[in-house]
Amino acid sequence: MELIIHEINQDEEYKTYTLALFTSWGDDVKGFEFQRSLRGPDDRRAPRPPFDSYCVVNEGHNTSFGGVTNVASQDGVLKIEFSEKAQEELGLPTSDVSLVLNLSSDDIEKVKAGLAHVFSYGPDGALPRIIGLSVDN
Repeated sequence: MELIIHEINQDEEYKTYTLALFTSWGDDVKGFEFQRSLRGPDDRRAPRPPFDSYCVVNEGHNTSFGGVTNVASQDGVLKIEFSEKAQEELGLPTSDVSLVLNLSSDDIEKVKAGLAHVFSYGPDGALPRIIGLSVDN
């Protein structure tokens, strides 16, 4: 499955970081929101298992927690591999998704840093293998 991404949005409201990558804003929108909590583990309002990981939400509002196994960035393309469970939860036709980033180079860097930030949150067993993303966050 391949999507050409034209729009990004970053948000840090409600003690949650959200990075949204969509084909466009409109009626036939396709894409994903990647979210993580910004609360510390000792905050009593921090998410608890099984919600103590990053999550991925698609345009149909289907959600998967910790369901990405691999993510790689190369030449403006994000290749994301979802677990079988996440593929089912998100209703994806395949576990491999390519997001072609039709964005400025500055926005591509924001996307890479944002995804590294999202995928650094959660229990060790739920963190994906990451290639080509900034991990300076």
